[in-house]
Amino acid sequence: MQNRGGGALSLTAMNKCLDKLIKNSGLSESGITRISLIRIALVNSYRAGMRTTDLMIVTGFSAETISTILAMDVAQYSPIVYWFVKRKADKVKRLESLKIAVVSWFKKI
Repeated sequence: MQNRGGGALSLTAMNKCLDKLIKNSGLSESGITRISLIRIALVNSYRAGMRTTDLMIVTGFSAETISTILAMDVAQYSPIVYWFVKRKADKVKRLESLKIAVVSWFKKI
């Protein structure tokens, strides 16, 4: 995207905005970068059934770049995957402790 007047819609401005969102969300502390987010989005889109040509249109990457990213899919080592797995595990723990608290509360009644 490009806005010749103000530059607010330039690629650089969008990248800076995405970097700021990552930093403000706390994901950057886990080693997550804009590139890792783009990579995981591309991999998951491909796994969900998007064709390479669709990914080329959406991301602006060449077929070679997409093929390279897909070939280097090592999700188990990705910081973003770890962050979501940990988040899910924490949610399960919170729900379990809430269940225990509710059950004990009802036993007192």
